[in-house]
Amino acid sequence: MEAIMYTKFKECLLKPSKIGKYVDDKMSKTILYFILLLLIYILPSFVSLISVKQMPTDYSNVIVESFAKSSSINYKLENVNGKLNLNKTIDDAQPQYVEIGTIVGIDMNILVLFNTNESIDLNSYDFSSDLMNKNVILFTFAKEGMYISMGTLKLSNGSTDKTQELANTSNKQLYYSYEKLGLSEIDFSVASSNKTTFRNYLDNSYISMYQKNLALILLIGIPYILISGILSLLVEVLVLALLIKILYGRFNVHFGAICKIVILAYTPRVIFNLLSIFWSSIIMYFIGQFLTIIYVTIALRYYIIKNIGTNISNIIRGKDSSQGDNNNEL
Repeated sequence: MEAIMYTKFKECLLKPSKIGKYVDDKMSKTILYFILLLLIYILPSFVSLISVKQMPTDYSNVIVESFAKSSSINYKLENVNGKLNLNKTIDDAQPQYVEIGTIVGIDMNILVLFNTNESIDLNSYDFSSDLMNKNVILFTFAKEGMYISMGTLKLSNGSTDKTQELANTSNKQLYYSYEKLGLSEIDFSVASSNKTTFRNYLDNSYISMYQKNLALILLIGIPYILISGILSLLVEVLVLALLIKILYGRFNVHFGAICKIVILAYTPRVIFNLLSIFWSSIIMYFIGQFLTIIYVTIALRYYIIKNIGTNISNIIRGKDSSQGDNNNEL
């Protein structure tokens, strides 16, 4: 079985003219081959999930630049007697906030707040008027943990004073200790003077959080990668099969046969997707997709020629059989 699968995989990868001979395989064999391609297809995503070395660049760039542009933050997370706390870097430090720029995938204003007081009061912050009536996510660094809340930032009862509140909250405020989050030490005061050092703090904390919550990440991440991989590969196969069916409709090739050809011809596509671990994923995607289209075209042409030949042979056999019957009657 392994030898047969290996031969099939090798021919589908290197000899597109041989793909047609596997089209008449049982559906169970095609499904098994699809599963093999799927496992290869999702491997780069799985590798990315388990090999985190730093905060994603898109995120860290936005955070670093946002902190660098703000006034100096007079707070730092430091380990005191084995416990992580938020402490002031100057004695008279006041509650501060940083507005984070747009982060991909999050369509809300993100505010990072700092406050070592026992109670968190939004009126301690001099929020920009541009933030009023905006949907926000608040990440509040408190003395021993972080508060996370979402809602609309507005002035209470439409007043014109500085009485601010978070309205229309869809979720209640969440609280996590720094130890539970897995954060490590961060000196926020260096953000405006040394971007590299601050980025290193962010990366170290990100890795620390990742390692602390690895079991949960894998529990959620693996099913997500698997389901999204199945849907993505199926959609790609069906769209390409439908396009081929439209373009080659005059040859009356069954849609099921076209789907099988496309699945088999996707072998180079998933191999180049695998190579995206080492090289640019965009380039590998286009090379793999280009080869797949060529493979489908070649395989379909050979399959059509084979079917035409089979039909002609059947017609000839039918005529010969008919003539033989007539001779017997004579």
